[in-house]
Amino acid sequence: MTGDSRGGEIAVSPDGRFVYASNRSGAGDGSPGGPEPDTIGVFKVSAKTGLLRPVGWTSTEGIRPRYFCLGPDGRKLYAANERSHTIVTYDVDTADGGLRPTGGVVHTGSPVCVLFLQEDS
Repeated sequence: MTGDSRGGEIAVSPDGRFVYASNRSGAGDGSPGGPEPDTIGVFKVSAKTGLLRPVGWTSTEGIRPRYFCLGPDGRKLYAANERSHTIVTYDVDTADGGLRPTGGVVHTGSPVCVLFLQEDS
C-alpha cells in the first residue's frame, strides 16, 4: 500500500508465524486517502531471518479500523471500524494466516477496542 495510509494496530499470531497490521486509507469517509479500502495486511514471518513477507490484504468491511485484535485462541480476528460503527469478525486460517469474513457484524457506536471476558470455572 502506498500513498496516504495510516496504521492503527499491529498484532502477532500466538505461534509467531504471522503479523497483522491495519491500514486506514481514508476510503469512504471524506478524509484524505483512498480510494483503496481500509484493510488488514497479513505478513508471514521468516523462521530463519524474522523478516516479513506480504501474504495479502483483506477489507475490514468498514471505515477506519482504529483497533483490531486476535481472539484468545488466535482463530478469530475482530476489526473495530471506528467511523462505520461496526466490529467485523474473521476466521483466521492458521496454515496460511489468511482472513475469511464470517459474516458476523456487531453494530455499535464508534468502537475503539475489543475486550474478552474470561469466565471462572
